[in-house]
Amino acid sequence: MRFSSKYRPSHTSLLIPLFFLVLTYFLLKPIHGNIWYPVHDTTSVARLYLMEQTIRTGQFPPIWAEGINHGYGYPLFHFYAPLFYYLALSLKLFVGSYFTAIKLTLFSTIFLGVFGMYQLLKKWGRAPAILAGVAFGTLPYLAVDLYVRGAYAELLSMCLLPWLFYVWQDLSSHRKQATAGLITTLFLLSHNLIPLLIFPFLIVWIFLKQKSHLKRLIVPVALSFLLSSFYLLPLFLERSFVLADQIAKVSYFELHFVAPTQLWNSTWGFGGSAVGLQDGFSFKLGKIQLILAFGSLGLLAFRSKRKFVLFFFSAALLSAFMATAYSKFIWDYISVLQIAQFPWRFLTLIGFFVAALAGFSVTLLHRRPLRLLVAFLAICSLLFINLKLFVPQKTFPASLTDFTSPEYLDTISSIVPEYQPRWLTETPPNPAGPLDRAYYPTWEVKVDGEFVPASPTDNGLLSYPNPNNSSNVELIQSHTPLEKFSYLLTLIGLIWLIIYAKI
Repeated sequence: MRFSSKYRPSHTSLLIPLFFLVLTYFLLKPIHGNIWYPVHDTTSVARLYLMEQTIRTGQFPPIWAEGINHGYGYPLFHFYAPLFYYLALSLKLFVGSYFTAIKLTLFSTIFLGVFGMYQLLKKWGRAPAILAGVAFGTLPYLAVDLYVRGAYAELLSMCLLPWLFYVWQDLSSHRKQATAGLITTLFLLSHNLIPLLIFPFLIVWIFLKQKSHLKRLIVPVALSFLLSSFYLLPLFLERSFVLADQIAKVSYFELHFVAPTQLWNSTWGFGGSAVGLQDGFSFKLGKIQLILAFGSLGLLAFRSKRKFVLFFFSAALLSAFMATAYSKFIWDYISVLQIAQFPWRFLTLIGFFVAALAGFSVTLLHRRPLRLLVAFLAICSLLFINLKLFVPQKTFPASLTDFTSPEYLDTISSIVPEYQPRWLTETPPNPAGPLDRAYYPTWEVKVDGEFVPASPTDNGLLSYPNPNNSSNVELIQSHTPLEKFSYLLTLIGLIWLIIYAKI
């Protein structure tokens, strides 16, 4: 293929993605091969397996997972952010292995994040953009999500942040507006809680970038709403079906604040969150990242760079404040925040803001050779100090039966209790029979080919009239009227996206 001189890709432009691919390879190198590793959330493989089984029964979007709760079932997919598992399941169709599919999705996720940081800062020069990508990729909290917590959805949400801020900078064409709507939709589908935390900062960013072109916001905002309706409308309007809010608010958020000193340094570990300084895993942001970020304050003297630095530095400080006990009065006053459960989730935001500032700091140096040298030394320091954090506690042979056996599936409702149907007072001790299920409003029941009304028993099991004790009973997982309406909105959004962007 021949390229004109205007569009011929340079060797440098090709080497940069290659560099970030290599970086991502080393971040995930400890789990290459037919191995797996322990994390706090052990359900990822089982979620992917159950999602595939659910879709194969003809239920899409998937809601109800069979085989959980002693066979009484569980709405595992109704409110959990689906994007990571949709991506992993797509890859599983090609690679065949659930473990390999998850690892490839993790690889793609992290590459997306580090290359996104490069894209966000690219207009300020390659050296700061590459440094920002490395600073982001080596964030200790990214290692925590990957190797300690196993919080893959949160990791995906974190790695979409650079792209989210990047696409809202320029809405000058139909295609750019459509792209902003699409990326925002993917972000909304990536995690239940991180969009809630980032929303105020994103609003300020959009206003700073688009205050002279507010009409351009109409299309991407509308597209984001329509495309994500299939997930967001049930999430907001049908949450009363499960115990998510009740469980979130009894998690005692005040026990999970970060001490300010822990942002600078805290002991690395693989345990859980605890009161005070006794946490089992680390909340540090990375010393090199912090030093570089504070160094960027020198750019406040430059008018052309002042707005960028002020926004990211203010956002980082406010996010850090929200992660500490100093903000308790805000958490008490804004009760919706308590759904986030753990104030240290703000580390997702702080890490992103700090990484951007870290990369931006080298623009203080006007002489290109000096800028390149400092960026190179900073990158080497980041890799040397933080790369050793990207290892699991241990590894073991990857065995699918360990995560898909009936014994393991019975534990999922206790590991993820927030999606337990609110009608189910307790799971019956005896295994479910062929027609025994937990009640949920998405059930439809046919007796002798005729639909009959479904209702919950006193203890939350599915009940329906069957006066003749007919054996011709069919249990069907359907969708509520709201869900069907939301699917229609998403279909309208997809058609609009294709037409508007001229795809």
